Amino acid sequence: MGCWNETCALTGLPILYGDKVAVLFLYENNIRDNSSEATRYFYAAPMMVYGKYDDYGGAEKCKGTQENFLFKALKESLLDSKGLSKLEDYFELKKESHGDGIKMQAPGIFKDYLKDPRTPHPRLYNTLILESTLNKFLEGYTWESYNAETRDYDKISYQSYLDSIDEYYAICEEFFKTASLLDHLPGHRQLKNNLVGHAVRSYREHDGGIFFMHEFTETLKEYVTNKDKDGFREFLTEFSKYAIMRVFMRKSRRPYIVNPSGTQDSSTDSQRFIAQVTLEIGREIDRHFEE
Repeated sequence: MGCWNETCALTGLPILYGDKVAVLFLYENNIRDNSSEATRYFYAAPMMVYGKYDDYGGAEKCKGTQENFLFKALKESLLDSKGLSKLEDYFELKKESHGDGIKMQAPGIFKDYLKDPRTPHPRLYNTLILESTLNKFLEGYTWESYNAETRDYDKISYQSYLDSIDEYYAICEEFFKTASLLDHLPGHRQLKNNLVGHAVRSYREHDGGIFFMHEFTETLKEYVTNKDKDGFREFLTEFSKYAIMRVFMRKSRRPYIVNPSGTQDSSTDSQRFIAQVTLEIGREIDRHFEE
């Protein structure tokens, strides 16, 4: 008998006590008005924080470059924001009570409800991804996107998102000089083929639900207004991880789900078996289309 393990949201592989994990926040889609398979049950927040698996379905000693954004968004959205003093209060599970505010209960469900006029009682959840899996995913996953200017397909990767951030900063800098109060972010005409800009708009218009959206836009404006290009770049570097994962989830028809119930079995036999079956059937399908 070993530790109580969770499973990685991307691979289904076991996460063991002390493993480095990325924490992705999920927000219930109670209104069910989204046609995307990925967001059928949950929206994903456009950020991740990083910590170690705490053996209770959550993560401890968490940190991330988007601390201020997370803190602001949660404080704005919670019914009761008393006693929130440090980031760990949001998702470090403690056996004893530790004051008012958000307390995580295994397997990662926050007790406090969020404000939202359309969804009376949405809850905020977390799901865990092995950090080693996330790094390999970001390093290797690519997809093709049609470029209207060149009339050809561009191969897109995580690096492609990063390469477009500085150009997006310049677009936002120019846009906010003349933007009215009703203009949230640059539109498609201003963006042309800027990859991260389109990902930002897609998040706002399709995959954002309500939670985090206002704070996300205000954070971008704040960086540009303060001429903080480094902060802007750092913020959208983390967002780009979400953006490429969003594409993967849509293309693979995978819904965001809360971590399944834990187990004391750390065997990878089942995961390796189904991965091998997937590869074999995938090759058969490829051969069928090549013939």
